[in-house]
Amino acid sequence: MAETNQEVENDFMLAALMTQIDELAKKMVEIEVQCKRNDEYILPHERRRPNDNEVKHIEGMLSIILHKVTGQDRELEEMKESIKMIKQMIGSHSRYVQLLENLMGHVLTLLNSQQNKGLPSDTMANPKNEIDKQMDQSAYRRRGRRARLDSPFGSTQF
Repeated sequence: MAETNQEVENDFMLAALMTQIDELAKKMVEIEVQCKRNDEYILPHERRRPNDNEVKHIEGMLSIILHKVTGQDRELEEMKESIKMIKQMIGSHSRYVQLLENLMGHVLTLLNSQQNKGLPSDTMANPKNEIDKQMDQSAYRRRGRRARLDSPFGSTQF
């Protein structure tokens, strides 16, 4: 029984292969007819073989093309490395700019508070309260800036 099933399967496979071969032969005939109409198709056994000079010329051209392509690949890799370095430099420069902006904010608040105090000969009712207020404001600003710089969305200026 097993042998009968195996023979039946083999017959089906053979029939399917024969059908595919017939279809392939029909398509080949169609292609030959189309090409002969255009007078472009030359049978493989009728084609002329290239001589040694033509082969050497083609190999030389391909060698030149390959040499140029490999040179361009090297240049592209160098450009990629340069771009990586530039991106790193931009990142560090932007961080420095942020730090400088933060520092300038602190300096400006201190300068502004010094200008508001007036002359050194002026007397104040209670200078300690004024200094405490300025320190509290400065600490609040620093915490606010630090929170914005450390936010997961990057630095944002408001």
